[in-house]
Amino acid sequence: MIEVTVMKRSKEEQELADKLFELYNKAKTKKEYQEIGKIGKEMNGELRGKSLDSILIALLPFFWAEYYLLLKFPSATVIVDVDNLLCTVQDKFSLLKNPDNKVSMLYLESVIWSNLLNDQENSDFCNRKIETILLNEKVLLASTLRFINSRGVKEMTEKNWQEAVEIFAEIEKFPEEALKQFENLRHTANIFSNLGASYIRGDIDIVEGRKNLLIAKKYYLQEKVPSIKHLDGITNRLREADEKS
Repeated sequence: MIEVTVMKRSKEEQELADKLFELYNKAKTKKEYQEIGKIGKEMNGELRGKSLDSILIALLPFFWAEYYLLLKFPSATVIVDVDNLLCTVQDKFSLLKNPDNKVSMLYLESVIWSNLLNDQENSDFCNRKIETILLNEKVLLASTLRFINSRGVKEMTEKNWQEAVEIFAEIEKFPEEALKQFENLRHTANIFSNLGASYIRGDIDIVEGRKNLLIAKKYYLQEKVPSIKHLDGITNRLREADEKS
């Protein structure tokens, strides 16, 4: 069941979430990702006493920063760090009550299994759990978009480009009015970006690939704090298209 609504946040939660999200969007270096980790842990203390669901609203960028730190800057002991992150995400999920937050954590867990541990079986298991929540509980459109992206990225990882295109193209059934709502912008942009990349990398349709990358850029630029790393990603993917033209 899909319901297009906006998640309610207290002023304190919103301010903390915005602060961490802004830092996450700008992060590129190892030091910057580590700084997000430090601030995230401090924020966790500031939110003590609130429900885990409320804390997650503000701290989700922290968990993603930890993921990107491991993905982009692996160390000799990376497997230990990945295991710790995975255990933390699984522990948090077991205590969540809000179905949208459950989907958020399952999505992150799916990506960890797929991209950090190369375990597609467990990634698929997380995706099936997401699908069950989407079918049986009232969730926000953002959760559905997150699930589409998760499934599509899995196919990209395995270089199943046509399958990835078919999954990402599911976004076309949602009205633009819903996709351009604040909480849906990042997910919508990510899907169109990955759709464009799949068209290009699979040599399916370079022109269509460019078109979708430019649509993705439009959505990224509508965010309050546009993500530098994602805009750079669009530039790099357009360069891939140039090389294949």
